[in-house]
Amino acid sequence: MNRDRKMTVRQRNKIADMGKIFYIMGKSASGKDRIYSLLAAHKELNLKTLVLYTTRPRGTGWEELLLCR
Repeated sequence: MNRDRKMTVRQRNKIADMGKIFYIMGKSASGKDRIYSLLAAHKELNLKTLVLYTTRPRGTGWEELLLCR
């Protein structure tokens, strides 16, 4: 095995300690929010919400939407 490609134990542990990002995607009205709600209800999963960046202007009620999640 090439020495440059061999991972050290420290490198493997660092990768194992990193969090994972799960992205729910699908067509409009395909149940993405429902899946999110079901997963978020399982507090033992210790999931955190990530708000994606968008280039659209903020609409009315945007702050309230973020507070609800």
